[in-house]
Amino acid sequence: MEELKKTAQRQGTTVIYLGKTYQTIKDLCREVSATASNSQVGSRIFGYCRKYHKVATEIPHERLHDALFMSVSDYRLKYGTRRSYIQFKGRKWQRQELYNACRDENSGSYKRFQQRLRKLEKRFSIPLKDIQIIDALNLDIQEYREKYPAGNSKPFTYTGQQFSEHTGSTFPSLKLFLKLVGLEEEYGTFKNRSKGDSYISQKIDIWPEYFAPPSSKGLIYKINCTKTGLSYVGRTYFSAQKRWNGHQQSAKEGSNTIFHKAIRKYGSESFRLEVLENNIHETLLGSRESYWIKNSDTLTPKGYNSVAGAETARRRGKIIYIGERKFIGIAGLAEELYEESGVAQHVIIKRYGKGIRSYKELTEPARTHSDHQMAGTGIWRRWKSM
Repeated sequence: MEELKKTAQRQGTTVIYLGKTYQTIKDLCREVSATASNSQVGSRIFGYCRKYHKVATEIPHERLHDALFMSVSDYRLKYGTRRSYIQFKGRKWQRQELYNACRDENSGSYKRFQQRLRKLEKRFSIPLKDIQIIDALNLDIQEYREKYPAGNSKPFTYTGQQFSEHTGSTFPSLKLFLKLVGLEEEYGTFKNRSKGDSYISQKIDIWPEYFAPPSSKGLIYKINCTKTGLSYVGRTYFSAQKRWNGHQQSAKEGSNTIFHKAIRKYGSESFRLEVLENNIHETLLGSRESYWIKNSDTLTPKGYNSVAGAETARRRGKIIYIGERKFIGIAGLAEELYEESGVAQHVIIKRYGKGIRSYKELTEPARTHSDHQMAGTGIWRRWKSM
């Protein structure tokens, strides 16, 4: 660009302004008393010529007039601002225009708005959803970080059916989705992303703790660590012991909640289980959990609860038919078939999740692994097939 300007200055640049021809930019600026300097006018003229592949004599009058008399800030605002567009509420907006139209007292700077949009566009499909654009504009730093965590978190698309209001929606992370549906404490159970979102969605749909058994009553339990004196309060539709077993399993699988980390650190033998309140109707279970968390003062750092509970109760399980038989929820199915066949409940749940709907196949005895040292090897399999 600089070489182009120097060459033009040596050779002269013909410019037409108000019907008069000027041989150089310097002559033009001197005669019309331009408020912009010679170098500024030259940069503006050659910038236009390079962008639109024109010669100086083809510059529109308005553009040439602005090049001569506009201040740096005004000229940049009119011609130098990059115009970026975005879809919002069914129409195409210039981003600066959208920012000016929708901002409120909570909105940050336009620069922050732009940075958030770029990051969201990298993580999610374009066009962005309206709610994501509003979040980028109006959420404060803390709220935005909680909803759209930085780092290596991957977007999660829920494809299941049990949370039908979220089917097909993409969330900033799996953890955020689980928090929305009341399963945040089970993040360690679902966090394996290597098998894809569809697999995780299916696993969430058949999670036994989510689907209530035939009874619509639940209980509030408390688990105390004898080594630290800190406690955890939770709710369940099942027995307190069964829920405690679930916590131990989640801790074993690597869950990173405060409570599950404590179980790994101090060992399950360091915890004591008690029932605080029993026989609670499902519509009151959430509020009673919140009450006991507050009453027992178990929110972190004084306890192992990371959230203050959820006011809404989990819905009961959907009706499931196996042949002509009716079961309420996956848990109810697994429990009844276990009592009838002796097949472990987790085996029945896994088979159901794979699409098996035959009573015979669901209750078929599970394969057992031999204790023989050669079991599982190629030689062993060939010998078994003889």
